[in-house]
Amino acid sequence: MELSTFFEGIKIVGQSGITIQNVKIYTAKVGILLQSTTNCIITNNTISRCSADGIRIKEDSIHNTIKLNTITECEDEGIYVIDGSDNNVIHENRIYKVGNTGIDIEGCGNQIIYGNIFTNNKDGEGVEASGSNNNHIFLNIVTDSMAGIQIKEDCSNNLIYKNI
Repeated sequence: MELSTFFEGIKIVGQSGITIQNVKIYTAKVGILLQSTTNCIITNNTISRCSADGIRIKEDSIHNTIKLNTITECEDEGIYVIDGSDNNVIHENRIYKVGNTGIDIEGCGNQIIYGNIFTNNKDGEGVEASGSNNNHIFLNIVTDSMAGIQIKEDCSNNLIYKNI
């Protein structure tokens, strides 16, 4: 399936157990939006040229898995996790040429972020965290970006290891 829209390519609100797989999304505001969701899987999608974020997870979206996606040329974040969206697993995604940060987590905890590749994100980091605690960030590769991993204000107990 291919989607091109000026709004969210796919928006899931208040659902559990949804899988989004093998979709191509381009020129949306946000490629995929999870809002107040639980136990959803976003896998093997291609998202490009979004005017904001490739994937946005917000408002207490918990226990979701984001894996094996390719996100490119979005103007803001590749993956943006906010608003108490805890206990998500984000792995083996390829994020390149986004305007800001590959994966940005704000006000969330207990994320497991591993095996992602970030390339050519000139104005941002591979991973950035603020107001986020107890995250595990490991085995990620960051090249040609402003910084690799940045832990900002109000963060504690984050484990960061074996990143390149």
